[in-house]
Amino acid sequence: MKGIEIAKAYYKTYGEPLLEGKFSYLKDQVAVGYCGSGSECYGFDDELSKDHDFAPGFQVFVSDEVDEHDFFLLEKAYRALPREFMGCQRPFDAPVGGMRLGVMRYSDFLKDKIGSSDAELSLEEWLYLPEDMIYEAVNGEIFLDPSHFVTEIREKLSRYPEEIRRKKLAGEVLFMEQSGSYNYERCLKHNQKEAAQLYLYRYVNAAMHAIFLLNRTYMPYEKWRFEALSRLEDFSYLKDSFYYLLTHENTEEEVRYKTELILTIDTLIMEECVKQKIISMEEDDLEKVAYQINDSITDATLRNMHILSGV
Repeated sequence: MKGIEIAKAYYKTYGEPLLEGKFSYLKDQVAVGYCGSGSECYGFDDELSKDHDFAPGFQVFVSDEVDEHDFFLLEKAYRALPREFMGCQRPFDAPVGGMRLGVMRYSDFLKDKIGSSDAELSLEEWLYLPEDMIYEAVNGEIFLDPSHFVTEIREKLSRYPEEIRRKKLAGEVLFMEQSGSYNYERCLKHNQKEAAQLYLYRYVNAAMHAIFLLNRTYMPYEKWRFEALSRLEDFSYLKDSFYYLLTHENTEEEVRYKTELILTIDTLIMEECVKQKIISMEEDDLEKVAYQINDSITDATLRNMHILSGV
């Protein structure tokens, strides 16, 4: 059973009676969920994931309106819940990286993830925030939120603002052109096989990021990236192409096939940019596409920042 399913069952068994009973007077000031760090918060966990930081439990997000006394009582009650559930054990010590589950102020959770306790971010803050940390703030699931104080913020953070999406997309498309269409083959001609592989990795990373951006979602850590790609609404079928680019040798025949794959992926991404009206017309190379994307940004400050500022 997935970690998030265990968390929901644990909440239904122990958390719900507690919050509907002794702490019912706080019902509009708390939310319950399971999100943040760890593969189980994304639904990517398996049996091996249980070897560290895996425990039954959930998060009780408390609003800043709750006073310290009630916060203490709620935290004490949570700590008294059974430590074993469905074969999983909750440790007494905090896991690696600090407390992931339990009672916490939502403002503290946000501060830890995105550096802002109220999720009010400037365009520059959006641009430079680590993407995986934003993802940790909105992944998982919220089980209870009567007043929607958590749900509303999660919705606001659930995708990049359009201007930021375009800035990041412009940078990734430019990286694609520099790495795949140009430097990969050029390095092979110079017999720099190791450099060619580095550029191929950079190309795959940039192209995958462009695809996540075109799907209006965040790209997770490397270890979950291919699994996340396979779940996307658009372009999930390119997973095998990226796998081939990263894992196959660079024989003459394979290089020829890889360059065909790169050209196909480039064309698909360019066509999608036109389809989404990010650019007005297809170009004959990705560098022109990248600068056309950047030129579509309406905020002058953001548009005039270096095209690679967001990557």
